[in-house]
Amino acid sequence: MSRKLRIQLIRPPLIRPDHHFTGLDTFPPLHLAYLNAALRQKGHHCEIVDGQASAKITKLTARHQIIVGMTIDQLVSAVPDDVDVVGVNCMYTYTWFYDREIVRAVRARFPKIKIVAGGEHATACPEEIMKECPAIDAVFLGEAEASLTLAIENFADTGSFGAVPGMLSRNER
Repeated sequence: MSRKLRIQLIRPPLIRPDHHFTGLDTFPPLHLAYLNAALRQKGHHCEIVDGQASAKITKLTARHQIIVGMTIDQLVSAVPDDVDVVGVNCMYTYTWFYDREIVRAVRARFPKIKIVAGGEHATACPEEIMKECPAIDAVFLGEAEASLTLAIENFADTGSFGAVPGMLSRNER
């Protein structure tokens, strides 16, 4: 029987131009809720840190953008010390610069855990993500309920994600 892992899924904050004319409303992270449910069904402990749940606004002056939600430090602080795997949602190309910094901060705090990425940007540019961010161990493509669950089950059993359809991974750490 495989050991049960502790997994943390992170949804980064909302990023908008500082001169935006659209609302700052967001939507519930249903995509992460599906992953959470699939992993919990296998008995793993999984939680979501929703970086968009806060209305705090931080201005990125150099980029003429605002961040609505949790800062990188707040996101990383929300990850429990005994985590085994962290997943970062990389939805949009225009927010990749910030997603990458979240991943780097997670890796700095947790040098030995597995870090994975998924989402629309990750699906569209998996090779580039792996090249630009060595802190990421694997990228999941498309809807990942089955592939992420299989990789987590493999990792729980063998210490390796193994070869999983719909996943691009680098050599094991």
